[in-house]
Amino acid sequence: MMTSEDYRERQAQAMSEEELDANVMDAARRFGFTLGYHTFDSRRSDIGFPDRILVSVQQKRVLWIEEKREGKEPAPYQAAWIAALLECGQEAYIIRPSDWYNGIVERLLRTKP
Repeated sequence: MMTSEDYRERQAQAMSEEELDANVMDAARRFGFTLGYHTFDSRRSDIGFPDRILVSVQQKRVLWIEEKREGKEPAPYQAAWIAALLECGQEAYIIRPSDWYNGIVERLLRTKP
């Protein structure tokens, strides 16, 4: 018998970055993020630039997000961008489908940690 945790893990493994991004954007709009930018084609962006930027004037927040498939790690240059943004006091995150299923993404969007 499959537990709910097993089910969420299986769903997370199957979710693509595109599906994760669509879920993130839907939730972001619900929590007042009215502006969002997604790198159209990473070949035309600076190497490692985060996938998604979200802006909420209502919450006075800007989020920099690198989206990864479950079990995948960011490339060194992607991790370097996130680390540099954090060092500069920015909200920068690496999120995966498991973060979606366990509620972490919603908590990040709802309020500043």
